[in-house]
Amino acid sequence: MKSNSDKAKISIIIPAKNEEKTIQRCLKAIECLKKNYELECIVVAPDIETINSARKFPFVKTILFPGDMEAAVDEGLKHASYDLILKMDADIILPKNFFEVMLPKTEDYDLVSCPASTRSGKFWLDIFFWIRDQLLKVAPLGRSTHGNSMLFRKALIEEIGGFRYDTALEKEAIKRGKKVLIVDEIRVLE
Repeated sequence: MKSNSDKAKISIIIPAKNEEKTIQRCLKAIECLKKNYELECIVVAPDIETINSARKFPFVKTILFPGDMEAAVDEGLKHASYDLILKMDADIILPKNFFEVMLPKTEDYDLVSCPASTRSGKFWLDIFFWIRDQLLKVAPLGRSTHGNSMLFRKALIEEIGGFRYDTALEKEAIKRGKKVLIVDEIRVLE
């Protein structure tokens, strides 16, 4: 078993706005992953309701920030202690094997993401979402990183000059010769 000093260290940045209900499910899933990884979670939001909801979790740093979502990621990066960053949306639930699958990919790639599956709890709507997921697996055009959960190193953002929306980050990374990967073997839940 790994000692605490051997655990992978990841700063999770969650830009959020009006997510006081959904962020609790997101943070509960992260809390379950803390036993195997050294996770620092930073929630950056412009509204006090989301901040108060996130503060219910003692492992979360909260930052009240009035800027837009892209600027919120940059603000979170200023407070991140670790080099490896997971930028994720507040309505995402990470599966238990998320880091087991994704972390090894960060050794060879500069930006790693995976798709999200949407579940509504309504049978017919969930069938529609499942069909959409299957089509996205084979769609050769329009394939890009998924901002719902992106792993990268701080140096990538520093080189680019700050976070931009998700697909712009991918385009800038590729333009600079960086390697980008979309991992299809795992999905986060949206």
